[in-house]
Amino acid sequence: MSIKQRMQSASANALAYIKSNMIKVAVGVCVFLIVMSVVSGGGKKQGHPMFGICKTYLELNTRYPGTLKYTIVEQYKTAVRICYNYTTPFGGLKSDFIECSFDNRPGDVRLKAIYVDRKQQPREKVDEFNKTLRTILASNPDLSLPPAFDPEIKKLNPGNKQMESCGVR
Repeated sequence: MSIKQRMQSASANALAYIKSNMIKVAVGVCVFLIVMSVVSGGGKKQGHPMFGICKTYLELNTRYPGTLKYTIVEQYKTAVRICYNYTTPFGGLKSDFIECSFDNRPGDVRLKAIYVDRKQQPREKVDEFNKTLRTILASNPDLSLPPAFDPEIKKLNPGNKQMESCGVR
């Protein structure tokens, strides 16, 4: 057998081997991608537990919490601001924001103040809600953040005060 025939035979064997294992490799890659997407939470970014606390307060104090749609979330060291849309009792769509300030002591998270649409909530209401924080955190609230805001939307409605109050400039 000549060298040329051996090379042709070897390359034919290599191609046959690759073809026979290509399906196995493709299945392995698909399984790997599925596992990674499940482990990473499907690609959704997660917020801080302070976001979950503020979000829970909002859901408990909104007439139709099922209509809430979070648009922008700003997280700071001791505060969270959530911009959201919701349906009013009369069927209209309204945009507002909630800002929660926290007093972060080591090992203890407590709300200092809550502002809903720039109106401070009564201190008694905040104190009562503070009593439930351990239960809220123990129940693992959904911390999924909304998708990133596209700054190009600002160009569609210049001078929108609601967008400016939510940090869109």
